[in-house]
Amino acid sequence: MAEIKDELKEAVEQRFATWRLDCSHSAAELAHALFDGCIAVITWERLGHFMHVAKRQLASAILPAGSRPTYVEGEMIMTKLMLVRPPLKPQNAFHVYCSPQNVGARELIQELGAFFSFNIRMTTALDDLPKCDKVLIYLNGETWTRGAAS
Repeated sequence: MAEIKDELKEAVEQRFATWRLDCSHSAAELAHALFDGCIAVITWERLGHFMHVAKRQLASAILPAGSRPTYVEGEMIMTKLMLVRPPLKPQNAFHVYCSPQNVGARELIQELGAFFSFNIRMTTALDDLPKCDKVLIYLNGETWTRGAAS
């Protein structure tokens, strides 16, 4: 991040004179006002749900310190989730298939089942895959970090 700020400051210094600003501040002062003391970079996303997050972050950034949390109407974080026991399709014997190579997937399903008091029928046998309603691909910090095992 510091490298990007340095590059932007250098660009401001080089082009400041060509901007023809009626300004009594130097390029260094302008760069300081723009780039120093930034708390966070807010990434603007064009996809609806991510756009709501960016709008909330922008609103929060301009509010005085100590303000109440901000929310955007329609933002997913404000949605109440309703969890129901997953029905098992008649032709299937299992709710979900978890690959033995997918580190943590089986444990996640077991934890969710216990937490929500659901009896989630799961298999790790590849031969049972056609008998499953869903396949879980659990992406986490272990997914691509184990060399050949990944």
